Amino acid sequence: MKTIILFLVLLISLPAFSNGPFKGFVEIEKGRQLYVDHIPARPGQPTLVIINGLTYDTKSWDPLMPHILNKGYGILRYDPMGMGETLVKSGYPTKNILIDDQARDLKLLLENLKLNKVSILGLSYGGALAIKFATLFPKKVDKLILKAPYVKPLEGQDKLIKAQIEMTRALFPLNPASYDQLYDYFLKIHVYSTYPLAEPIAISNATKLEAIYRMVAGVRKFNTLEVLNQLPKESVHLMVAGMDQYIPAIEHEYMWEGLTKEQRQSRVYVLGAEHKIPESAAFFAGHWVNQIMRNNPKISKGRTFIGNSYLGIATCGSIILRVNKY
Repeated sequence: MKTIILFLVLLISLPAFSNGPFKGFVEIEKGRQLYVDHIPARPGQPTLVIINGLTYDTKSWDPLMPHILNKGYGILRYDPMGMGETLVKSGYPTKNILIDDQARDLKLLLENLKLNKVSILGLSYGGALAIKFATLFPKKVDKLILKAPYVKPLEGQDKLIKAQIEMTRALFPLNPASYDQLYDYFLKIHVYSTYPLAEPIAISNATKLEAIYRMVAGVRKFNTLEVLNQLPKESVHLMVAGMDQYIPAIEHEYMWEGLTKEQRQSRVYVLGAEHKIPESAAFFAGHWVNQIMRNNPKISKGRTFIGNSYLGIATCGSIILRVNKY
């Protein structure tokens, strides 16, 4: 009888996601929770953590999911602080959301889920968060799959704000605001006035636009080019959107050149893909991830591929890959 009672107590104490897929909130520390959508890995298989772009939430990855499901490896989608269901639950943000804090939150989440070493897929802002996490906790990272990753503050936006600061100093020399205070002030005006035009999803709820501003403010001093040397060896897979509306191709070229030969695994230019690769080239992007997760030996050694998102083919010299063939 005591054995049965003990078994029931242990069963009840196990998290709901230990035996199968789980959608819901996970407490990472007292009073703080993150929303997760977790499909556990089959025995002996790795786990892929998917990190949202700036305006994304876990549901935004739905176009990609049919192409990466049922492959055996685990998939962990989650909403960091400032995003999706986590934002809805935590409420209106009142201070900047620092990318360093989000990286530490991910570490706490992985510990809660008892996931030791994982691969990480990050889109845009999520790529920067993946890089930050890998620099802070390199032993927890196997593969870094960076889709159109954020490199540094958008050049046009940055120049405009700096010009506004110079004008403010010239017109109002007694203004006591610091440089950072003025920068964040003009940044907020810029985010609120322009982001909804490019990304209508930014105003999908009453708190999202403020959260976007808080995250942009929290990442603006992070230049990924300055920390690339801290990334694990044989880890980086870079995906460049052939029709990226936001990040110039030269910035991803700088990123690739900033990596050592030991860090580079693969680079692919996805022709026909826009910045949001998981939406604009879902079939190609999903199956390319599968090839990486299955350790295709051809997608390694720093090779650069040209990917045709319409035909589902990637080429590198004499190498021709059909991305949905394993």
